[in-house]
Amino acid sequence: MKKYLVFDLGASSGRAMLGILDDKLLKLHEIHRFSNKGIRVFDSLYWDVLHLFEEMKIGLKKAAEKYGSRFDGISTDSWGVDFVLLDENANSVGFVHHYRDNRTNGMLDKMLKVVSKKEIFERTGIQFMQLNTSCQLYSIVKAKAPQLAITKSFLMIADYFNFLLSGQKCQERSLASTTQLYEPVKKEWARDIIEKLKLKFEWFPRLVDSGTIIGPLFPTVAAETGVDGVSPVIASLSHDTACAVAAVPVEQNIKTWAFISSGTWSLMGLELKQPIINDAVLDCNLTNESGAFGTTRFLKNIRTLWDFGSFKNVKICGKGEMVKKFPLMISRNGLKKPNRLKLMLILMILPF
Repeated sequence: MKKYLVFDLGASSGRAMLGILDDKLLKLHEIHRFSNKGIRVFDSLYWDVLHLFEEMKIGLKKAAEKYGSRFDGISTDSWGVDFVLLDENANSVGFVHHYRDNRTNGMLDKMLKVVSKKEIFERTGIQFMQLNTSCQLYSIVKAKAPQLAITKSFLMIADYFNFLLSGQKCQERSLASTTQLYEPVKKEWARDIIEKLKLKFEWFPRLVDSGTIIGPLFPTVAAETGVDGVSPVIASLSHDTACAVAAVPVEQNIKTWAFISSGTWSLMGLELKQPIINDAVLDCNLTNESGAFGTTRFLKNIRTLWDFGSFKNVKICGKGEMVKKFPLMISRNGLKKPNRLKLMLILMILPF
């Protein structure tokens, strides 16, 4: 019997899950669940990564108390595009920005004057959105942010938490592919694009495949949580969508299939053996993200559920205003005339 503890971090919530593999049967147990949301400071929007890490440690402690202190693997997955910059002491350089922060407004057009859309797409195969990691990083360069002078390394969100758990830095490929700074064909960082955007290539850590053992649990984390320090931290598929698609129970004789993944973002696409990078794909603004066992998720962002989910954070005192605006939102999402019953059902599953 083997025990694996994983942290699944989404843009609105996180959870600690235990997987017990016994005689080829995998049983899942929810250990801990917690909220996640952006924190607004003046005109900027940030993630509270220290809150998330504290909740993860609570999950570690609960798992050790209920299922024993030693695990065969510990890992993290998260949403894409966001990142943490670290200084020479491996401390976070400032707050961690949310991908919906307004610093990238108008930045995509400015970035494409430095490196053409065609060149970026031919190298990375990633669709163009102002929330992309590439655009976020370029906004820091354009702002001449003082953080640039002390930045020494870069990690995507899930891999940052794997670093906090192990003390070892590396970047798993599925999450790296969401940066628009990674070459899926060569499976390496797109160095010339990175440098054309005035970023330092030495910031970007070594790339690893999913399943790579990073190292044992960091001693202070083990001591605080009661988890055995020999438990290995493993780079799983660090991108949450990659995990979801890898888990689709497709029968082996089915060669072609499609998926719809709905969370903060809704995505529709195919799992392919290699990326599709050509002018037609560029014109349709489709994307190629790396998945399990060298596969590619060829997909399109079709709808965001972010606005619906955000109603969970509305205070009761704002209820009247929310109800008045909500039917209009439903209409914009495809219903010509708001249906009262459907509205009631949606309000029931979005409790205050």
